[in-house]
Amino acid sequence: MKECPIFHIGLPKCASTYLQEVVFPKIKTWNYIRNADERMAFLGNPYYKLPKEMSYLKNERNLISHEEIAEPIYPCSISDSHYMEREYGLSNTLRVIRDSGFVLVVIRRQDDWLNSIIKAHPVYNGKHNNVFLDYPRIYSKKRPYFIPRRYGNFLVESIDHYKLFIRISSLIGRERIKILLYEDLVHDPMLFFTQLSEIFEEDLLHLVSLKNEKRNVSKIKVEQIPFCLRYGIRNRFGHIAGVKFIVELMNRLFFLRRPKYDKKSRSNFLAIFKEHNRRLADEFNLDSGKYGYF
Repeated sequence: MKECPIFHIGLPKCASTYLQEVVFPKIKTWNYIRNADERMAFLGNPYYKLPKEMSYLKNERNLISHEEIAEPIYPCSISDSHYMEREYGLSNTLRVIRDSGFVLVVIRRQDDWLNSIIKAHPVYNGKHNNVFLDYPRIYSKKRPYFIPRRYGNFLVESIDHYKLFIRISSLIGRERIKILLYEDLVHDPMLFFTQLSEIFEEDLLHLVSLKNEKRNVSKIKVEQIPFCLRYGIRNRFGHIAGVKFIVELMNRLFFLRRPKYDKKSRSNFLAIFKEHNRRLADEFNLDSGKYGYF
């Protein structure tokens, strides 16, 4: 591989923090960049406003990791908001590596990703259909029916992996997009680190022993506050640390119901993405079918 950068555009709940803190610092032949000021400049500005000194990113074996670049899209994407980080980051990345460079990303099956999100934030998400602004409340085999909602953090379409990678490949080509499976890290770490070794042209198999040093692992929280109280407090006060503490305390003391994300709900949600997951596997040569992506 010639002198060129690799951008890790980490998705949340896809081992991004694990790679950033455990794996990337141990790669010897690449310069892992973790400068916070540089990160803010890269994610907070359109390309023409980037400092000129950042041009060195194009021509050296630099490894840059920004999980905001591919995070799910928030519905309130306004130009002066930090929610634009995704668009700025993705646009800047594609401009920097337009001539040479690679994109590295780890993906996770969508229903499993959603289950992890619920476990991480059970009070404010509660049920699976509260995570998205446009969750399909009514599902049919022909097409899901989307209904606008007053709450929810993400848009369903933003975790359609195929749409994201087709967008990227239209500018840099598919051969420069390196996709790894989160499920391989969990179930077949030897394969995961073999693929990672090929990408970085460095033997990383000695890191297999660190596969259990996960970061930000969602603890199973069985409590779920009732709908009316949860969103009444949320809409009245917003996400204030003190209010969160009060809600968690009330939750643990008085409400002990397990958030439900049953097998049928998971199946219906995954069905939204199955066809595009199949296309992704075919066009980018992924063995994701063995993990039930389609």
